[in-house]
Amino acid sequence: CPPGEFSSEALLALPALKQVAQKRIIIFRGEGGRELLPEVLRQRGAIIEYAEVYRRGRPEGDFTQLTPETVDVAIVTSNEGLRNLWDMASDQGRAWLVYLPLVVMSRRTAQLAEELGFVCPAVVAPEQTDAGLVRALHYWRESLDPPVFRNIG
Repeated sequence: CPPGEFSSEALLALPALKQVAQKRIIIFRGEGGRELLPEVLRQRGAIIEYAEVYRRGRPEGDFTQLTPETVDVAIVTSNEGLRNLWDMASDQGRAWLVYLPLVVMSRRTAQLAEELGFVCPAVVAPEQTDAGLVRALHYWRESLDPPVFRNIG
């Protein structure tokens, strides 16, 4: 288990995954997961199989109840979660959503938020754990006066 960051990049940096020629590796993932991990492991000579054990999907719900008066900050744990939030919003909802501060699990999600047009840089959890999210949320809260939003990791 990589320390701090739970991503394909961090896994690939582990010494145990450097020499994998002729090793059979099964990757448990959701349908349509990222291809970086299997691609690099195949380049290193591994034999890859998948066990797709869950399905991602956009939740059903009434986004219209979310307003600037009801939400102070959003915690987003994946790029897909951010895309779902974005897609569920109407044009009017997106108009205020881009000003909503975000606490995110990874730099990739912070980058996606920037690409979508979010105004405040997302606060990135210093580690991809519940405790890391709580630390990032606490950092965001302490930064309200004056408003300063930036990575803390």
